[in-house]
Amino acid sequence: ESLAKHAALRRLRLRGTAITDAAMRVLAKLPQLSDLDISETAVGDAGMEALSEAKALTKLNLWSTQVTDAGLAHLGKMTQLTWLNLDNTKVTDAGLSHLASLQALEFLHLGRTAITDGGLKPLAELKRLRTLHVTRTPVTDVGVEVLRQALPDCELVTRVPEDAPPGKP
Repeated sequence: ESLAKHAALRRLRLRGTAITDAAMRVLAKLPQLSDLDISETAVGDAGMEALSEAKALTKLNLWSTQVTDAGLAHLGKMTQLTWLNLDNTKVTDAGLSHLASLQALEFLHLGRTAITDGGLKPLAELKRLRTLHVTRTPVTDVGVEVLRQALPDCELVTRVPEDAPPGKP
C-alpha cells in the first residue's frame, strides 16, 4: 500500500520478496511503472490479471513465479510489453497463443518451461521479436528451424552458454 504513494515510480525490483498477487492491484495503478521484476516470488495468475491493467508496463520479469497458461491469457492484454521473461514458469504450449497479441515484444524468455515445437507456431506472429530463449525445453532443432524461417531477424537461443552462472536465466 505504501508504494501507491509513489506515482512517479518507473522501475521496481521485488525479486525474491514475499510480494503477493493482491499487491499487483496496487502496482498496476502506478501510472509510470514501466519495468517490474517480481521474479522468484509466489505471484501467479491472479497477479497477472491485476497487472494487465498496468498501461505503462513494458518490461516484466516473471522468472520462477507461479504463472501458468491462465496467467498468459491476462498477459496477452498487455500489448505494450517489449520484454518478457517467463523462464522457469508453469507455461505450456496451450498458453502461448495468448502471446501472439504482444506485437511490440522484442525479447521473450521461455527457458525451463514445458513448451514444445507445437507451441511455437503462434510466436511466428511476433514480427518485432529479436531474441527468444527456448533453453532447457523439449523444443527440437526442427521446431527452432521452422520458427527461424518465420522470424529471420530473431536470435533463437537454444543452448545455455558454458560460462552461464548456475541458477540464472
